[in-house]
Amino acid sequence: MALIVRARHGGIGLAEVLSALSLDVDEQVRMRRAILSEQTKQVGNIRMILGVTVLVWVLLAIFARSYMAPYNTVAGQVALGVIVAGFALTLGWLRRLSRPVVGARFLQDLVDLPGTAPQLPPTGQVVAR
Repeated sequence: MALIVRARHGGIGLAEVLSALSLDVDEQVRMRRAILSEQTKQVGNIRMILGVTVLVWVLLAIFARSYMAPYNTVAGQVALGVIVAGFALTLGWLRRLSRPVVGARFLQDLVDLPGTAPQLPPTGQVVAR
């Protein structure tokens, strides 16, 4: 909106508005890159936890049969099912938390917004909001 007002008044101060806009966009890009970097670290940590857990389960099933013997009963199978279901739910929750949030575009036209139409002031008038 500020660009339209500046353009209608002969472009006075347009350079300052564009500089401020470019600094704002630059800061938003920097913040989004930092957030994406943190989310990538979280996904890597979750994969490592999953890999180590599955490896331990497989090694226990192969080398520690006496430790896994209680899971051979019906009650043991139910308990193991509850443990695996809880683990799967926790992984699903962590996956949902690590998913990136899709934000709005940096610059978008007023026409693109649903339910809005551009409301431009007549030439020579400034509307404060």
